[in-house]
Amino acid sequence: MFMRDRGDRGCRGDKGDKVTQSSVLSPQSSSLSPQSSNTRPQALAIVWTDDVALSIYEVQFSYKYCLEKTKELTSIPIIRLSFSTSIGSLLKHPIIEAYTRRCRNGGDCHALDFIIFVSYPQVVLSKESIEGISRSIERGAVVGPLFNVSTSTGQNASVPFPYLDAPTFLEVSRHILEHGGCRACDLPYDGMSSSMPSLHVKTLDSSCMAFTVNDLLAFKESGLENIESLLRLGGGDKGAEDIKRVIAPFSFVHKFAGCLSAIRDDLIHLIPSDAEDILDVGCSEGGFGRLIRDKLSPRRLFGVEINSVLALRAKEIYDKVFNERFEDITCPVRFDVVHMADVLEHMYDPWSALKKVRDMLKKGGLFTGSIPNASHWTVVRQLLSGDFEYIPWGILCVSHIRFFTLNTFNNLLKDAGLELIHYERVRHEPTPHGRRIIDMLVKNGLGTEEELLTAEIIFKAKRV
Repeated sequence: MFMRDRGDRGCRGDKGDKVTQSSVLSPQSSSLSPQSSNTRPQALAIVWTDDVALSIYEVQFSYKYCLEKTKELTSIPIIRLSFSTSIGSLLKHPIIEAYTRRCRNGGDCHALDFIIFVSYPQVVLSKESIEGISRSIERGAVVGPLFNVSTSTGQNASVPFPYLDAPTFLEVSRHILEHGGCRACDLPYDGMSSSMPSLHVKTLDSSCMAFTVNDLLAFKESGLENIESLLRLGGGDKGAEDIKRVIAPFSFVHKFAGCLSAIRDDLIHLIPSDAEDILDVGCSEGGFGRLIRDKLSPRRLFGVEINSVLALRAKEIYDKVFNERFEDITCPVRFDVVHMADVLEHMYDPWSALKKVRDMLKKGGLFTGSIPNASHWTVVRQLLSGDFEYIPWGILCVSHIRFFTLNTFNNLLKDAGLELIHYERVRHEPTPHGRRIIDMLVKNGLGTEEELLTAEIIFKAKRV
């Protein structure tokens, strides 16, 4: 999903005393003189890593999607570079060199104009993300935004409402820009100030960081080697104790993280404790298989994973992993449970696949799992707007081929000789705009609130 973790984790950081200019910075003589009429510092560019994605389709799409979506939402030039590039070479890039020349010639610039560095290429920034950073940027500091999930505890945002696609991400970004995403920090803000209170921490998430151009010039003169070394300053690298590390509490950036390794502990209750033979279709790296091993005691646990990279990792967990399409596997074993968590929608022929599921089940065997709900209000809203934007993971995941509602899924089960005996609707409260859309649709008889709020259906069916 565009977002899974909805926990109110807050934004708790270790507040530190303000420090003088860092010992790794050169004298202020290297600085550009401010000539700006701008009320706020501006982002000059986003330096984006040129890392190559793993051979996993969704990850490869995510790399491309995040880059293009950030271009669309920010309208800021993006410079793709290896992070082994020297600071000197970076500053010679035409965009940056033209800026520094303009400043030194008395042109319009701000002493705190900055550059953003993205080392994790599966993030999405918006113009609100940029504005939030601009309000917290400091000289002699590295500044990081809030994220939906972060390696730095203080940067885990308190997200006001779940978001499942790009339009709802923008709603969250705007809300955090206006109200902040750091409720536990008790930071006063009237929405009009040109600068933000500083939240100083010991370390920052290196996925996305910002430095002023003036500091980059100083780093070059002090002999800092390359962009990678620059980002280590934000991570609390030894020898950089005097660098200030600042969280921008009104800047929010989305990160696609943990999508392949997520463990669906919300599905383990579907599998009977006495199940002896279990087949986990679409087992990915084996997270759910490990959970089965921890919670249950199956005699045999098999997995199916079409991606060879993930299948290799999963072999440590399962007794056997079929590295091929489920439709193509040959297996003489009959199972107590065949499990598919968000898998059926990736198949070209789910009708034949479910008939195969039935044939692989023992008498009274169970088919368990989950499917996304295609009648969720975010999908309906996009269709009404003439859009249908695929994203790396979520209801409109780029690798989804088929789409189901509860009714159409139930019909699919019946045709395959399976009976739906239990289901649960996974529902999230809508965004403010989503609430208005739902109310309008329900008022006009174009759906039920229950159906429009359902993002996913958890199910259990038995062999008839």
